[in-house]
Amino acid sequence: MDHDYRSLKVSASNEELVVLAIRIVCLGLLGYWSLILITPFLTIIVWSIIIAVALYPSFDWLSAKLYGHRAVAAVAITVFSLLVMLGPMTWLGLSLAESARMLIARSGDGSLALPATPEAVKGWPLIGEK
Repeated sequence: MDHDYRSLKVSASNEELVVLAIRIVCLGLLGYWSLILITPFLTIIVWSIIIAVALYPSFDWLSAKLYGHRAVAAVAITVFSLLVMLGPMTWLGLSLAESARMLIARSGDGSLALPATPEAVKGWPLIGEK
């Protein structure tokens, strides 16, 4: 009778091991899938952490100057950071638009001229007289 109890206990132990192994495999697959989903955003997440840690002393100082209004300090730092980042991008976009407008205007009135082909390039088999 004692022998039957031991075999039942070993059997339950094996079932628990199988369930535990299945749970560990499912947890591993969930972790792998999460990593696959996060991978494209990993650089953004790392830079966000770096910027948050770097700006915390400024945030702490500004919130102290604003008598503990942390939300106002957070909004002010966010707006300032956006202006610092979006300013050069706006300037670059406007410069690109102006260059495109000038290129379109010059190609429309015929004043756009391409330089002549250099002699070294004329000898190439795909571009030369052949």
